[in-house]
Amino acid sequence: MSKQRFGELFCVVLLFAFIGFLFFQNSAGQKSAEELFDKIYSAADLSYLKIRDNQTLKKEFSFSKKDVENVIYLSSDSIMEVRELLLVETKSTDDVDAIVEKIRSRIEKKKALFKNYAPEQSALLENYALEKKGKFIMFTVSDSPEEFIKAFKKAL
Repeated sequence: MSKQRFGELFCVVLLFAFIGFLFFQNSAGQKSAEELFDKIYSAADLSYLKIRDNQTLKKEFSFSKKDVENVIYLSSDSIMEVRELLLVETKSTDDVDAIVEKIRSRIEKKKALFKNYAPEQSALLENYALEKKGKFIMFTVSDSPEEFIKAFKKAL
């Protein structure tokens, strides 16, 4: 076998190894919203929240399931309760900032609403957690948002 033929063969093998490495990295790093939710659900107490439908999501956040890849939204039955959890997988990383802006806009409106007549709920709203990584966004209002942040980061 000539040196040129050996060099060509070596380059082809190296190329396939690189493609395999990239494929492995991408497949190992991809999570679904459901997998993420399962890990967060097992790490923090969510028994006081109920899974909400697309109509409630659209009413509360001004976007719906059709605007994102996956979404899971949980909130309390009471309109006087601000505790909630939202997990979003956007269609691309380009969509993350738009969804985050809708979440921030909503939280500011809720702060203004609860400020004067529900001080405990207003305090919870001041301590909300909003994390994003890649195509994923986690938003929560809870007594201990750091539990959710830790679970979110660990799940990814």
